Amino acid sequence: PKVTSQVRFKMGIDDNYVKTVDVLSLDSIRATLIRQEETIIFALIERSQYRRNSIVYEKNGMKDTANPKGSEGFDENLSFLESFIIGTEALHSGLRRYTSPEEHPFFEHRLPSKERRSLPDLEYPEIL
Repeated sequence: PKVTSQVRFKMGIDDNYVKTVDVLSLDSIRATLIRQEETIIFALIERSQYRRNSIVYEKNGMKDTANPKGSEGFDENLSFLESFIIGTEALHSGLRRYTSPEEHPFFEHRLPSKERRSLPDLEYPEIL
């Protein structure tokens, strides 16, 4: 006998429920990677419409660029962009962003130690 949507609802069967097996299937992973690729390409196209400001990329291009808070102890000269990214990553690190297995910083060696983080680490289950 055919199960109607009303009976399925009463039985607690949800057609929209996503199973872990479905998320980890090759088709699902492929679709996710395609979406991410499209997002990255779109962001690059959007960014390309702005004029390049070379002083942002030059070492010591902006005289007052210093090591960002949370990333002290390095004597190298930084460009404004490097200083901005390192400062953002140091902030995010303090809030546990890079404890997730899916997140990776560009300047991992510049991040504050675990003792200086604002929040304790989370425990993530190993899926694969």
